[in-house]
Amino acid sequence: MNAFLVAAGVISILMAAGHTTIGARWVLPRLADESLPHSPFGGGAMTSVFIRVTWHVVGIMLLTVGVVLSVLARGSLGADGAVAVRGVGAMFAASTLMVLWLVRRRPLDLLRAPMWVLFVAEAGLCGVGASR
Repeated sequence: MNAFLVAAGVISILMAAGHTTIGARWVLPRLADESLPHSPFGGGAMTSVFIRVTWHVVGIMLLTVGVVLSVLARGSLGADGAVAVRGVGAMFAASTLMVLWLVRRRPLDLLRAPMWVLFVAEAGLCGVGASR
């Protein structure tokens, strides 16, 4: 059993639950169709649908990554499994860099939304877990 991948899987599943809960409770209900911009695909209502779908896709992907990491933690990874886990780690590292870039002018926002700490943990756990 690869404890690093188990931890990474659990963190990803918890992030999926947190992301979905925050969206369902505080973000998505406050989207007013009339206040959203139009796009080539339709009015504010269509933009609202795009945002809702995208929000839930992120939750589904985090859950999927968590399950995959948890399953991979049960046995020997082999070369292909290690590459896949390193790819997941790289995705979380890139996500961290994106967050840092987006808050570069307001770094205190890092304290208000500290999900980037979990991204760093995921990247590290995947990196170490892939080499075990």
